Amino acid sequence: MLYPEAMKLLTRDVYWLNLGVVNAYVLGNPTAFTLVDTGVPGSLPKIEKQLEGAGFSLANLQNVVITHAHPDHFGSLAALLERKTVPVWASALEAASIQGEAPLPGGDPLNLGALGRFMLTQMQKSKPPQSAKVEHTLEHGQDLSELLPGLSAVWLPGHTPDRWACGSSANACSSRRTRPTTFYPGWARRPPCSARV
Repeated sequence: MLYPEAMKLLTRDVYWLNLGVVNAYVLGNPTAFTLVDTGVPGSLPKIEKQLEGAGFSLANLQNVVITHAHPDHFGSLAALLERKTVPVWASALEAASIQGEAPLPGGDPLNLGALGRFMLTQMQKSKPPQSAKVEHTLEHGQDLSELLPGLSAVWLPGHTPDRWACGSSANACSSRRTRPTTFYPGWARRPPCSARV
């Protein structure tokens, strides 16, 4: 089976959706949740299948967060919004691209692996995904507790100039004396200490 029947629980109220070349995440529970990223164009059936396999329904989707404006992260956003109208969150710079008001950001090839460089080349050759409206813009350290209690926006530039993640704390660094910060969804590296609020 290429795609799982249900998304995987990572930690309380945080789920991982395997969309093939990219990942998406769900924050919340079956009664009210936020979707983080929507995959490439055509990913909506995979998203719905995994949601339903875990007892979730698009009817209870409350928000969508787009981490950055690459087609593999917002490619199915317009299709999703045709099915369920919800607020969309993204940074101001990325929002302009998602809304079709600015070109898609390229990204720094030095911050991309071989697959990332290949995808960037393909993105540059292909037509951008259908645009969609972004209602809320993200700022570093912004409290996102309305999406999930204790959640904050974290700026992680590099892959694109204005990429975002969500974290359990605005403190991006940890030591033995502080509880480690959990960043999700999907970014393995923490931002440098200089990115702290």
